[in-house]
Amino acid sequence: MLTVDEIMTSDVLTLQADEPIFKGLALMAEHNIRHVPVVNKLHLLKGIVSHRDILRANLSSLSNEELKSRADIETIPIESIMSKHVCAASPKDSLLSVGRILQREKFGCVPIVDDGILVGIVTDTDYVSVAITLIEAMEDFEDAVENGDIEAPEEEDILLAESLDSL
Repeated sequence: MLTVDEIMTSDVLTLQADEPIFKGLALMAEHNIRHVPVVNKLHLLKGIVSHRDILRANLSSLSNEELKSRADIETIPIESIMSKHVCAASPKDSLLSVGRILQREKFGCVPIVDDGILVGIVTDTDYVSVAITLIEAMEDFEDAVENGDIEAPEEEDILLAESLDSL
């Protein structure tokens, strides 16, 4: 079974809840990323902010008391726009289970935690990379069979492998 820790990014850029929205925007632009986990000083996951969250942070989404002018985006804390209900996974969760979370919930990423402490992040881009690698391997295998470099597996071997995988 392939696990999340095999593809996750473990050197994760983070923000603290009291940091300004502008800092999140600058961090995303500088590092060309779309999601930033929000942690406390002990690195416990508190939420996540996406590029979309920041784009939505405008006059209509922030109360008049919080936002007097566009310049206030430099002082409003990231916690006012971050998603607090975050679906996180464990480093030893299967790639399949986390992939299903990404697909079902239409998330762009899943933070990876160990006892509540952020240890990594897996993004939809990571899954595209896995898919490309698997497709390339499958095409290489098909080419090798077609060229006679290897023999195609017998149908009964395929059925046996599928049976074992379902256990």
